[in-house]
Parts: sequence; structure tokens; C-alpha cells
Amino acid sequence: MGYVHYYPRKRDIGVRTWIKIRKDVDELLEASPVELASPLGERGTDPIVGPERIAFNGVEEDAREDFTLCRTDSPNDVGFCKTDRKPYDLVVKATLVVVYNRVPTAWYVYSDGHDFEWEDARAWVNGILGTGTSFPSP
Repeated sequence: MGYVHYYPRKRDIGVRTWIKIRKDVDELLEASPVELASPLGERGTDPIVGPERIAFNGVEEDAREDFTLCRTDSPNDVGFCKTDRKPYDLVVKATLVVVYNRVPTAWYVYSDGHDFEWEDARAWVNGILGTGTSFPSP
């Protein structure tokens, strides 16, 4: 088992909306209090924020499963991420808060965590982007 966030995509995301999501996530990644890496979690690599997907992980021992969010149907889009509450969990939750606030009907977001475990992510998103207080209880 482990601590998992689930986010199966219900529908594809339009290019304009995806650009807004990417901009928000870029701001979060720039302000991240934790070190992040590419999906493989290797030190010295960068998260991916691209035209079709957003993907990142923690670094080395602080990595677990990569977080991947795709704009359209893709084999990379597994719809869940097991973070085991490692430090990058904050950024995973914050990214899910962003997508929920941008397109609440596009992903079905839920988690093994309780609502109080999402307070840090909601507050962080609000502090960085001025949004992010709306989110369903996990």
C-alpha cells in the first residue's frame, strides 16, 4: 500500500486551458520549497511542463512514483501517483488543486489523504497564485 492521489481524466483539455495550467504549474515549480526532478527522480534533471504533459518526481531518496498529468489520452496518463508523503507530495497536491480550480470537470480527483492533509497545498497555491482554495474533500 502507500499514500496515493488519484486523478483519472474525464475528458481532454483544450490547448488554451492547458496553457493556463502550464503557466500556473511553472510558477509553483519555480517557488517549490522542495527539490524536484524529471519523472525518473534523478538529481540534476528538470520537471517536464510541456504541450502535452506535466511530469515530475522527488529527487533520489525523496522520489517515489512520478506524477504525470496529460492533456489528452496517453499511455503515460495512469491517473494516480503514490507519493508516500515524501516532500514532493506538496507539489503533487498543489498541481491537483490548480487543475481542479482551472477545470473542475476534467479530472476526478481524490486521495488516500484526509482534508486536513490538503490544507498546506491549498494555502501554498493561494499564496503563490492567489487561487486554490476550492477543492473537493478527498
